[in-house]
Amino acid sequence: MQRARSKSLSRVSLVLVSLALVAMISMFAIAAAGQTENTLYTFTGGADGAWPKAGVIFGPGGDLYGATQYGGANTFGTVYKVSGAGGAWTETVIYNFTDVNDGAGPIGQITFDAAGNIYGTTAFGNHNGTVFELTPNANGGWSANQLYSFTGGSDGGQPLTGVTFDKAGNLYGTTSVGGTGGGVLYKLSPNGNGTWSETVIHAFGAYSGDAVLPTTGLLIDAAGNLYGTATAGGTYGDGVVFEITP
Repeated sequence: MQRARSKSLSRVSLVLVSLALVAMISMFAIAAAGQTENTLYTFTGGADGAWPKAGVIFGPGGDLYGATQYGGANTFGTVYKVSGAGGAWTETVIYNFTDVNDGAGPIGQITFDAAGNIYGTTAFGNHNGTVFELTPNANGGWSANQLYSFTGGSDGGQPLTGVTFDKAGNLYGTTSVGGTGGGVLYKLSPNGNGTWSETVIHAFGAYSGDAVLPTTGLLIDAAGNLYGTATAGGTYGDGVVFEITP
């Protein structure tokens, strides 16, 4: 009698578990079916650009803006916009890098200021990378202004991330090399005459367990503290989340 009752309870438990699994699978199937991917634009690797490694941001007017590391008219990368007016999305290259005074290989995410100017970095160009500004010109195009050219030494080199503004209009970013060998966190400050000055805030890898090789953008809070990640360093050598405090 007891065995029969135990078997009955086991069968009931098995049925309940099976029903629960079916319900979970159905929920996942419904959720998956509700997700739709829509390709807005496919790069060809030619004049339109190639390897858009950073994300996109919304610019004035609701268009999407981003950068490609390679491709473009000069093969040194582009800044582009993707417009979706009328439901059909089209890409327009707004700037082609030349590797002369602007840099080459923009790889980090770009950002806008309040006036509609674009700021970003190139990983190469002048051998060690640049910070650039794109300004709309009277011809409907964009003009480049090189804010800083890295030397690869104590000032850093090869910035793989974009830049972040603080409330005072200073730019912050990181480089993957230079400093003491592990890259730097830097600040660029406008001098008031169109030029900018760089200050190294922190040289990564300066002590045991320090972050090394920062490769993501920075966040800044209301108090001016900076936050980011590094792909190496830390106690186990596998990367860290860091905070830089004034």
